[in-house]
Amino acid sequence: MTTQRVYKPALLPHEAVEVMYTGSGTLYEQRYLALFRDRVAIYPPGISVKLHTGESGVVSRIHAHVPHRPVIRVLMDAEGTELTTPYELDLSESLTIMIAAIAQNT
Repeated sequence: MTTQRVYKPALLPHEAVEVMYTGSGTLYEQRYLALFRDRVAIYPPGISVKLHTGESGVVSRIHAHVPHRPVIRVLMDAEGTELTTPYELDLSESLTIMIAAIAQNT
């Protein structure tokens, strides 16, 4: 689901999880979805992401209580300029900021 196909664009990891939850109980067994949710980080540390604000960076850590809202080390501003002083943005506290894409190169 998260891989680009000729016939369908790739989904972001959190979108793919939502599709799986939609099939819970029919396409997928609920207990396996629960195991998946509890064991797999949809945005693992080290993955490059682009935020809907235009900024980009790298996931620096995840929270056990909200793994889909990681801490991002922001490396570039919205114009694509590399920051001289990167900073960390905790998405579990900044609820209005969303991950918009998996970045190709940050």
